[in-house]
Amino acid sequence: MSLPKKILLLVLLLIVFMAVCVYTKIGQFTDELSTNTPQEATNQVTQPIQNEETPPLTPEETLKKIDEPLVEDEEKKGEETQKNIEKIIEQNFEEKNKQTQPLLSKENIQEQINSVLENNSIMFQRMSYNVTTQSQDTVEKIAQILIQNPQIKIEIAGHTDAKGDDSFNQMISEQRANSVKNLLIALGVEENRLSAKGYGETMPLVPNDKEGYSLTNRRVEFNIIEE
Repeated sequence: MSLPKKILLLVLLLIVFMAVCVYTKIGQFTDELSTNTPQEATNQVTQPIQNEETPPLTPEETLKKIDEPLVEDEEKKGEETQKNIEKIIEQNFEEKNKQTQPLLSKENIQEQINSVLENNSIMFQRMSYNVTTQSQDTVEKIAQILIQNPQIKIEIAGHTDAKGDDSFNQMISEQRANSVKNLLIALGVEENRLSAKGYGETMPLVPNDKEGYSLTNRRVEFNIIEE
């Protein structure tokens, strides 16, 4: 075989060898591509699902979630309604007890008032119609008796001894009676149940001394005038 033919044969063999190599590489690449693509596709499909924090709710779960706050609201309203009913029942019971309690007689109420005044007479500051601090407790006790017996009306009567001018004694007795009336109103007694009147020195309980002085005659009385 001549030299040119040998060279040509070697070139052809080289070309065939390179073609076989290229074909082999293409086959390997195709196999790898066909093998990896489904897995990657699977990863792409499943990836969003794996990244989700919570799965989607079913229709039943969605309805339950919507109903939960409604149920809580209904329970709260039910509890409030029950409390209101219990409060109304309690109030009605108290009112019924008040209505069924027997009313005291006029004489018994007057005895209660006189008993309070017996050892706790109402005193005033000297040359004044202002009730002393010690006597305010007495007025409060009288107020409680009147509030517990709303069927009666009271005259508050102011009295003095004979010391001093008659007209001054009359005036101071009226002012002191009105002072006690205003204090009773402030303590919750209805104004239309009270009247105040001053009698001055005209109705002594005991004789005044030679100077017209008497601690006993300087007093405030509570007289039931209507029942």
